[in-house]
Amino acid sequence: MAISSKIFNKEVITKPLPEAVSLFTDAGARRMWIFPEVSEALDKAKKAKELKELERIALEIYQFMEEGDTKFKTGDYLEAEKACNKAYKTSLKTDNKALQSLCLCFVGTAIGVQQRFEEALLSFGKALELEPENALAWLGKGCVLMGLEQYEEASKSFERALPLREKLLGKGTELFAPQAQLALILGVESIFSRDMRKAEERALEFIRLRKEAEKEGMTQAVEEAVAEVKTALTEEGVKPFAEFEEMVTLVAIEDPFELWKVLRDRISEKWPKGVSAVEAIREQRK
Repeated sequence: MAISSKIFNKEVITKPLPEAVSLFTDAGARRMWIFPEVSEALDKAKKAKELKELERIALEIYQFMEEGDTKFKTGDYLEAEKACNKAYKTSLKTDNKALQSLCLCFVGTAIGVQQRFEEALLSFGKALELEPENALAWLGKGCVLMGLEQYEEASKSFERALPLREKLLGKGTELFAPQAQLALILGVESIFSRDMRKAEERALEFIRLRKEAEKEGMTQAVEEAVAEVKTALTEEGVKPFAEFEEMVTLVAIEDPFELWKVLRDRISEKWPKGVSAVEAIREQRK
């Protein structure tokens, strides 16, 4: 599905990838501790003790990733890419596939934020070949696919990342924002193109994500995603966005009596006073 430039400014499409950088750098640096030699190497380095070969390699990888992290935070993505590539090449001296996969996530992110999306997709694809349950790789792939305007595929990648979030140290709560944002974008586009079946599917998806986020204490992340999509709307996109919001409100009501009450109130706001439903139908048939 293509997103119409009539209803969205283009920057909303590529925004999730730069925002994901903090997730990669913070979670990635912490996740280095899954490689026990890093901890031992850092401890020995402080005490100026001689390092074993594997510990020396581990420390070298860690230092490259630290360099990449610093460059990410200053926005120097080309230098970050170089540092991450060095970390990945060094990781090949080990047989730790999880570590190699993580390094490739850094490489893919550094390439992706430079909007070289096709190249970034290859990095994330390779990361997933090494570790199919790498939630960071699925998240990165989803963000890159958004940049490539392959929204259905991006949605599938986010879906793959969400059940794996427990493997992340932060439990992957940051995954809710880009997935909720994509559900909103596709929902509004479906309303704009008058595809009500798709719009309802996206409304249900958004409601599900909102409920999961609420359980995780991440309601604010979803609310911020909504606010960001609103800021990216064109003048022509305001109405379909409002219609999708209304659909989400109505679809979320599980009690049929409560739904009828809300619908009655909505209809009464629009219905001309003094005109019965029967009279209105007769008038339409003339």
